Amino acid sequence: MIDTLLTEVDDIVDREYHRANKDHLAFASDHEGHDVLHEEIEEAKEELEKLEKASDAMKIAIRQNDEKAMRDIAKSAYYIACNLAAEATQVAAMALKIVSSQELRQSNKYTPQSGLE
Repeated sequence: MIDTLLTEVDDIVDREYHRANKDHLAFASDHEGHDVLHEEIEEAKEELEKLEKASDAMKIAIRQNDEKAMRDIAKSAYYIACNLAAEATQVAAMALKIVSSQELRQSNKYTPQSGLE
């Protein structure tokens, strides 16, 4: 089952990679690539922190036997987890973009206006 999911995730990452390359040129340097990657990692961390807070709130709802609060928090956790998955997808896509940008620069075909396919 995980293999199927990973194949689907790989397809989603590939689509995000191509979408990002339509909007932005190749990274001019590894430094630039790392900066963009780091920003995406920070955004993923923010979503993970929200998810951890939701989990903590669930513990309180369970202790208080508050089913409505638990349901509401679980709904919120679902949306937060989807945002986390989207951010993780962007991290993976930017990691691919670092590799392809580096390959382009090493091929001596790089110009400041270079895009990626």
